[in-house]
Order: sequence, then structure tokens, then C-alpha cells
Amino acid sequence: MFIAAFPDRRVSAIFQIGWGYMGGILLALGVCGGTSGGHFNPCVSLAFVIFKGFPPLKALRYMVAQILGAYIACLLIYTQYKVTFEECTAILTAAGKFEALQYTPNGLAGVFAFYMLPGQTLGLAFVNEFVCDTFIGLAIWASLDPSNALIPPTMAPFAVSIA
Repeated sequence: MFIAAFPDRRVSAIFQIGWGYMGGILLALGVCGGTSGGHFNPCVSLAFVIFKGFPPLKALRYMVAQILGAYIACLLIYTQYKVTFEECTAILTAAGKFEALQYTPNGLAGVFAFYMLPGQTLGLAFVNEFVCDTFIGLAIWASLDPSNALIPPTMAPFAVSIA
């Protein structure tokens, strides 16, 4: 989004965004992991129901809370960065790029959701999400495995957040 609005300067990089996500997940696991068991993604909750015997009704409540929490987070982000969004909208509109970029990964809406690139199909998007969630699930179960000597329990949040 910011790269499209300010093409002459680099505002961020993929590495910084990854570290930002990692820090957010690490903070969430550290603060709430002991209470919820690390259920911060509906796919993780569903996997716990299927493979670990987690109570389905409790998982449904977790999933509703996760989705509601995501909407509240988007509202907070929008409120906090409203002035920046309006500035970027004005710049992109003046450049004639706003309509073309609005609902793309490079547009303003890309801050709140993942949008497919032109030419990408729903099947490829599903494969991408499936692979990512499978990898996260493997990291979680590897971290929770008491026989895993490489990841002691105190390092589990770090291992999961890096995944």
C-alpha cells in the first residue's frame, strides 16, 4: 500500500512485516496462551477438535471470539491510522491508481485482508492457506510435544511465533 503511494521511497520491507507479525503472535501467546492454550486461529481450534479431542462447543466459542477479535483489531487499526489512509487515498486518487489498487495486496484494503493477485485462482489461494496452516499446526504440535528435546516448554511461544 505505502509503496504504491510513495514509489520514490521504501517505507517498509517484507522482513519488517514478518518481524511485526512474529512480535504480535509472541505477545498474544505470552499474554493469553496460558488461558486459551494458544487458540488464536480458527484452523488451530478446528485441528485441536479433530486431533486432540478438544470440546467442539468450546471450540465454536473460541472461533466466534477469534473472528470477533479480528474485526475489533481491524477497527482499531483503521481508527489509529485513519489520517494515513486518507492521505494515501488522496495520493493514489491524484495519481489515478486508486481504483486499480484498492482491492489488491498493494491497495489500502490490503491492510485489513489478504487479496488475491491478478491471475490467482481460488484453488491456489486455498492451497496457500492449507500449506500455511499445516505448517503452523506442525510447529504448534512440535512445540507441545514433551518428548521434543529441541524445544523446551519455555521456548514454545518463540518457536510458534517464528513459524
